[in-house]
Amino acid sequence: MLKASCDWEDWVYNLTRPVKTLRVQVNDGQRRWQPRSAAMAAGLNAHLWTIEELMMKVVVPKTLRNIRDYTLEIKSLVVRSKAINLKN
Repeated sequence: MLKASCDWEDWVYNLTRPVKTLRVQVNDGQRRWQPRSAAMAAGLNAHLWTIEELMMKVVVPKTLRNIRDYTLEIKSLVVRSKAINLKN
């Protein structure tokens, strides 16, 4: 649970929170500064996310990123368990 909450805080900080020291000066007549998040400054996205946007995204844990291998592993476990059950 601690890992999940730390990851959540990282996502919120990097995607939704504008950081004053990262803002960019603009002269569009309406505002002087464009707010930027850490992810925007790193070039990872082009807009500040809302919490709602963040909640709508599904983040796949690092351990499950290769779904094909994970699926094959599950299938092999099922086959092995069936073989063990047949022997008994």
